[in-house]
Amino acid sequence: MNNKVKELLNALYTQEELEQRRITRAEKMSRKNRRRILGGISSCEDLKVAPVNDYTHFIDCEVSPTICPMQWEDLEINFNSQDKRFCEYCEKDVYKADNEFMLEKLLQEEKCMAIPYGLLKKLDEKMDDERYENLQNRLLVSKLFLVYKTQQCGFERFRGNQLTQDEILKEIIQDLFNTKDIKSEIEWYEDKGVDIHSILSIVLPNISDVKFKEEISKKMDVIIKNN
Repeated sequence: MNNKVKELLNALYTQEELEQRRITRAEKMSRKNRRRILGGISSCEDLKVAPVNDYTHFIDCEVSPTICPMQWEDLEINFNSQDKRFCEYCEKDVYKADNEFMLEKLLQEEKCMAIPYGLLKKLDEKMDDERYENLQNRLLVSKLFLVYKTQQCGFERFRGNQLTQDEILKEIIQDLFNTKDIKSEIEWYEDKGVDIHSILSIVLPNISDVKFKEEISKKMDVIIKNN
């Protein structure tokens, strides 16, 4: 799948474009004062989310196979504790895991956690490979869903269905490959901090639905052939 993703990107972009996008992403990540990419979401009056770059943590729900569509900044503030908030979606308390010690403690206690985006990089060689990979995949899908729900009002569509991470990923990837201009769609996600390359080459191959992966692979072949 990884080689197929490379072929797809090479078909959509020239080498100069790929290099320029890499440089552009690096420049955006290095800016201290990031502009707000997503302002209001007038098409979804009931959906209240902060701009994407305002988010600092992603949610890992240890007691459920579903992916939580919430972010730490969306949760109900607990005025008695800065490290705990209430999630109305899951109806559970979520605890901040701002360092390695708290992460390990909350993992053992099977608590819902809000994990900083930058913490996993520090734990690459300190954590069990399988557990690290699972958290890394959860981070990638969480950010993908965060952007998707602001565009497609996906929050309400997924609310109450308790879909698993794989099911959510499949729906979003299906939408991505059904778009008329996949190049523009990929750029739209990447401009908002979503690593589409890693999602397609690392996360997607790990889902259990072989038929779906074959379907996406065929769609990639068509796009590669037409470009």
